[in-house]
Amino acid sequence: MTRVEEAQTDRAPIQAVAARFTQRFVPVSFALAALTYAVTRDARRAMTMLLIACPCAAGLATPTAISAAIGNGARRGTLIKGGTHLEGVGRVTAVVFDKTGTLTFGKPLVTGVVTLGERFGADEVLSLAASGELHARHPLAQAIVAHTEEQHLHVPLHQACEVVLGMGMRAELDGTRLLVGSPALLRRHGIELTDAAQNWTERLRSGGETVICLAHDADLIGLLGVSDAVRAGADTVIRQLRELGVQRLILLTGDAPETAQVVADALGITEVHAHALPEAKLQLIRDLQAEGHIVAMVGDGTNDAPALALADVGITMGEHSSHVTLETADIALAGNDLRQVPAVVELSRHTLRVVRQNYGLAIGVNLLGLVAGAGGSMNPVLAALLHNTSGIAVVGNSARLVDHTPHLPHVSDEVLHAAPLQERRVR
Repeated sequence: MTRVEEAQTDRAPIQAVAARFTQRFVPVSFALAALTYAVTRDARRAMTMLLIACPCAAGLATPTAISAAIGNGARRGTLIKGGTHLEGVGRVTAVVFDKTGTLTFGKPLVTGVVTLGERFGADEVLSLAASGELHARHPLAQAIVAHTEEQHLHVPLHQACEVVLGMGMRAELDGTRLLVGSPALLRRHGIELTDAAQNWTERLRSGGETVICLAHDADLIGLLGVSDAVRAGADTVIRQLRELGVQRLILLTGDAPETAQVVADALGITEVHAHALPEAKLQLIRDLQAEGHIVAMVGDGTNDAPALALADVGITMGEHSSHVTLETADIALAGNDLRQVPAVVELSRHTLRVVRQNYGLAIGVNLLGLVAGAGGSMNPVLAALLHNTSGIAVVGNSARLVDHTPHLPHVSDEVLHAAPLQERRVR
């Protein structure tokens, strides 16, 4: 509610139209009234012109519509942090989606374990991986910890840990080093994947699984396959955005290209950027803006925060978003319903149409009143009534936004079930 109150004080760029109109129209009105009096010597006509020319309705045109639209979004679980962002999202020409937690449910499941060598079994690989990921907030890390607990396996407590942004975790356990994350994390610490590990990595990724590597000191001891289901209705969201005229729809992820492509193919997204660290995400946003696009970024993780801040409009999936992402984003989908992305685009465009209608009504009444007042066909009482009626009409037109309902196709709830865990052992 605090955010809604703050948002209502944030002026949309289109609101400056009213300020410019007032600055120019008021002096012109006084000048015309003075000229009319000088020509006709009729003070009644001049007073009538000043009554009808007061630009109250024009001043109400934008703030009433913006407030009604922000309230509309809040009722549907979409928190819009100001008129600037509401107007901006209606003008987007490119939308960049993070994968995990945005286009997918963000509730990945461990679907496979590959043990490399005889030293550690599948249960030990799981336990050590969970130990390294114990304090990580990434959905993949939480999936490993949750699965280990579901299997009633002991998770040893590490003595120290470090988040390697965009790559994984490094932990110290009883004098040994654990690395849990992407192959890039291992390479950073001088560990290369063996041919067998590389073959398994490609095999898992081709099935749409994200590969998490586990290294114990200098040895690669296992791989974990983690799979996340595509979010229900995500394909409809992509189709709706295309119908709304969004030119570029991009999937952006830190995952491998093979894993990302499986999701992209399921949703009909043709542009995929994989292996993207936070710096690469920032660069993509910059490149799109340099091409002239108005960019919306949709994400939920800490890695997405810089891109959300740089994008013209940052949209976060509020239910599972990190604190920094919620603070950075311009729009938060508190209900975690991805369908609200095209809905808020449609709401913004409908709001801008209402604002233009309001300006047309307000300016039309003012100009008509000036002409009628100068001609002597309107008295001051009628001018006052018409002036107030135009203001009420503007507020009433804006109030239609309160009950505006964007088209949200029905999507049946889907229950995500764990696939049987497979142990793959490489000897």
